[in-house]
Amino acid sequence: MRIAFLLLLTTFVGSAALHQRGTPGSNGACTTPTNDCTAWVTLGAGPARSMIYTSYPLEKRHDGIRRALIMVHGTNRNADHYFATAMAAAFLARALDDTIVIAPHFIACADKPELNEVVWSCGGDSWRSGGASTSHPDLFSFDFVDQILRQLANKNVFPNLQAVVVAGHSAGGQFVTRYEMSNRVHETLGVPVSYVVANPSSYSWPAALRPATSGDAEPADAKDGWKPSPRTPALRLPPTTRLSAPTTIAGRSVSRTVYRDTQQRSPTSS
Repeated sequence: MRIAFLLLLTTFVGSAALHQRGTPGSNGACTTPTNDCTAWVTLGAGPARSMIYTSYPLEKRHDGIRRALIMVHGTNRNADHYFATAMAAAFLARALDDTIVIAPHFIACADKPELNEVVWSCGGDSWRSGGASTSHPDLFSFDFVDQILRQLANKNVFPNLQAVVVAGHSAGGQFVTRYEMSNRVHETLGVPVSYVVANPSSYSWPAALRPATSGDAEPADAKDGWKPSPRTPALRLPPTTRLSAPTTIAGRSVSRTVYRDTQQRSPTSS
């Protein structure tokens, strides 16, 4: 993971901690990617569940937490490494006491699930693009982060939460660029949510007009949102039960706060 990305996370985390600085970790944040820092998030009606690394429990009241950082891992699904990186950013920003850091773990492919753990697809409509679970077909990968956000928005647990950042790097960036314009919980939470998309191999771009007309940009393929293309054949619109028309998706993206790293490549047709 690039040093620049760590510094970017530090900037976002630190902006919430300017007036709440203290001794890092004095409130008992769990800071290392070990079993002690893991928890389960129940999905749907249960017992389906997915694992997260988290610096504070999601079910215990935290009056001092004012900001949350959700860090989505890359293609290797190494949530432990991404949790460590996000915790380093929180430490550098002196924000361990007032920021909850969460790294969801999307298991897929040959990963070995625990009891009732949801397995996500690693091909076709994969976890990167909001695809359905292979073990629980009624669940989609966006449901995982939806539920994390709902729990963070619970005022009985986080009464003073002021902002949430959902960040993704590499394949996690692919997830976040699609999630930010697709999720339906954004306006229901009562807490501002912003999104950071870093170094994805493709961007969602549900319009024919592009900032660039060469390289990876294929404007003719963009009109249907997640339409397949030679470069990204698997990335297409998630099921219509979750989303509305591509124009609605574009409208959501425009109305939401999104920070994109666009230096590596121009958007693809996905």
